[in-house]
Amino acid sequence: MFPTPEQVKSYISEQLSCTHLEVEGDGQHFYAIIVSPEFAGKRLVQRHQLVYAALG
Repeated sequence: MFPTPEQVKSYISEQLSCTHLEVEGDGQHFYAIIVSPEFAGKRLVQRHQLVYAALG
């Protein structure tokens, strides 16, 4: 079974402190807008790594 956008949003919000979080998708592909103070001073690849780690 594929995850829902709500589940993906939950996984991210459990691991990152987000000031804004939107997730859209069809179960196989997702689009997310994430604003987090944890991203401050990090390069794009480092921000992606934080998100991938949150997704497990």
